[in-house]
Amino acid sequence: MNKVNKYKPWALLLSLGKRSKSSLEFRSDLGIENYFFRLAKDAGKPTGGLETMEDQLNVFDKLTFKEQGKLIIDAFTSKSPKEQEKEFLTLVKNWHQGNLAELERNVEEGKKYPKLHKAILEDRNRNWIPQIEGFLKEDKNVLVIVGAAHLAGDYGLLNLLTEKGYELERFSFVMP
Repeated sequence: MNKVNKYKPWALLLSLGKRSKSSLEFRSDLGIENYFFRLAKDAGKPTGGLETMEDQLNVFDKLTFKEQGKLIIDAFTSKSPKEQEKEFLTLVKNWHQGNLAELERNVEEGKKYPKLHKAILEDRNRNWIPQIEGFLKEDKNVLVIVGAAHLAGDYGLLNLLTEKGYELERFSFVMP
């Protein structure tokens, strides 16, 4: 307990979540962001981010201690490890297949934590729009990579950009 007591509940939850995904052989160092980051770096292309790591972590700090505790309790009591594994694999499949309708359903489930949902998706998406619009005005190609949950829903990046008058075209490459 002494080892865990020094962590905020949200930090503990993120750490435990990474371990469960790694047990499914999903490694963040092999994620799409890292893949393209390495390609860009090897090609001498500039890289950047829509926000800093500190910005990302501050999202969780906005939650009260009680809200953070509820997240941990729910993580361990709402679904069995097998159910969580199945849900995670379904999410990955939906992302891989570009199934926006199902991703949207997954995002809607997150609304049971309204404050976290707003901070993690809605607010961040709205904060990113000016940067993305800046990229679109530049006379060069820019690749923007975001998590799948940031694409879906009324407040998703796709909808927010469409509302601003941008015409979006879906490009799909689904591997077998």
